[in-house]
Amino acid sequence: MRLIGDHYRIPEGTHRSWQGCNLDLTGVTIDGDTDFTGAVFSGGTVTFGGATFSGGMVNLSGATFSGGVMNFSGATFSGGNMNFEAARFSGGSVDFRRSTFSDGNMIFVRATFSGGEVNFEAAVFSGGTVHFGNATFSGGNVHFNSATFSGGVAHFNFATFSGGVVHFNVATFSGGIVYFGSASFSGGNVHFEGTRGPVPVGLLEAVGTPAPSEVRLRADWLPPNP
Repeated sequence: MRLIGDHYRIPEGTHRSWQGCNLDLTGVTIDGDTDFTGAVFSGGTVTFGGATFSGGMVNLSGATFSGGVMNFSGATFSGGNMNFEAARFSGGSVDFRRSTFSDGNMIFVRATFSGGEVNFEAAVFSGGTVHFGNATFSGGNVHFNSATFSGGVAHFNFATFSGGVVHFNVATFSGGIVYFGSASFSGGNVHFEGTRGPVPVGLLEAVGTPAPSEVRLRADWLPPNP
């Protein structure tokens, strides 16, 4: 895994660079530290589909996702940490569809989403912590459609929503805590239509009254008209 990280840090087009190449790690078990710090994923497909992350730190801090596909669909995160701190998502896609997060930490603190797609559709958050604190959503699409938040903690505190689209449509908030304290909604579209469960903590205060047109809230979350 250390050697894989080294190959993705070497500039594309130079000797030994794997940027733009396909990498298939389907079904792998990762229970120790993996260093992808500063790696560049500019094309090709990197597949962790059905993988199990049970311990250690998978560190993608400062990584750049500008093209291609990184696939974690159906993966199980049952321990350890996955760190995308200050990562930049400007193109391509990162796919966590139908993944299960039951323990550990998923860290997107200060990450920038300016293009491409990050997909948590139908993911299950039943434990552990997911951190999007101080993240910036300025473009592209981030999907939590049909995701289930049944345990653990999801932080969107101080996140900035200024462009692109963030979907929570048909998500279920049935347990755990989802925080939006001091988040900023200044543009783009954030959709909570068709969700189930109570309003996330701090969301209404962060959105303000009246809610801007680009933030689509459930009708029963809104205060009654005077």
